[in-house]
Amino acid sequence: MGAPPASLSPRLILNWICLLGLASILGALLLGRLAFLFQYFDWFSHFPSTYLLVATGLTIVLLIIRQWMSSLFGFFVVTFCLLVLAGPFTTIRMNPDRIGDTKLTVAVLNVLASNQNAKATLELLPDADVVGLLETPTSWTTALDEAEQRWPRQWRDLRDNPTGMTILGGDQIQSAHWFMLTPGAMPAMHLELNVEGIPVHLIIVHTMSPQSPGMLNTRDIQFRQLENMLDNLEGNLILMGDLNASTWSPSLQLLMKKTGLRSFRASSGTDGAFMGTWPRWAPAWLRIPIDHCLIRGDIEPVNQELFLVPGADHLGLYVELVMGEHSTRPEPEEQARRNHSHPIPLFWRHVTAD
Repeated sequence: MGAPPASLSPRLILNWICLLGLASILGALLLGRLAFLFQYFDWFSHFPSTYLLVATGLTIVLLIIRQWMSSLFGFFVVTFCLLVLAGPFTTIRMNPDRIGDTKLTVAVLNVLASNQNAKATLELLPDADVVGLLETPTSWTTALDEAEQRWPRQWRDLRDNPTGMTILGGDQIQSAHWFMLTPGAMPAMHLELNVEGIPVHLIIVHTMSPQSPGMLNTRDIQFRQLENMLDNLEGNLILMGDLNASTWSPSLQLLMKKTGLRSFRASSGTDGAFMGTWPRWAPAWLRIPIDHCLIRGDIEPVNQELFLVPGADHLGLYVELVMGEHSTRPEPEEQARRNHSHPIPLFWRHVTAD
């Protein structure tokens, strides 16, 4: 389309402005799905709810000024936003009743390294079996000592920067092993749990925030490290933490596809799209889901909640899981077909093992 003539009426100029905005949104959506071609397109993938809100507003403006053909384009962009937004939440998951009633509760929270509200934060944590606290600073030592009544087993790597980590738990934890996400030297934890006789691997991580090209590249290298690690673990497995990648990120989706992980949010239906965790002060439909609980094996979520603590810029994530002993339990045929299909707007590449 060429530039509008100088003699256009204000209504037609507004029409061009709305069309330009809608085209920009559509372009951003497409770029976000093409990160497998150019890594840094991933930055465009995290905001489908924002794109939907803006596209809806622009389409309403076009309807008000009676630009009917342009409105049709607006409806197309809004529909595409909806498809991308809902795509990860349209699969069917295993019926938890088929698994059993053995339960494990987990929680994860990025407390923010500058947070000095340690005591109040710890008092507001849910009574989860295992809690991962990210960015815990050295000033939290005394409050964590006092929390040993609730969680007698603790592992701490306190740092006055965004890489600190603390793990809180109890007797279900059989062993704990620190490891480093590299590059970045960011501490992470591998726990081996025994949940009423069922062995479970629990990995807690905080990957690099992709605030620059180099940091995004570091995060994706860390994803590949996790992929290699998870390939060597068998049985029930949980990966949780601040992954600094939204549910719509092609980089995260590729990690999940290669390792067989699935998100608790998928079992929440389309409500999962409104369980974003950052930033905490944003409305629910604009918060970005970058804190995750990903599962593999004979595990299904039955309850999930977000919780708020003072001083943190993230909402905390609490998930109740049921699990069984059969990590290779067969799925019903229709269920398996839906679980292993991918929505059209996600533009999946088919990935095979090397």
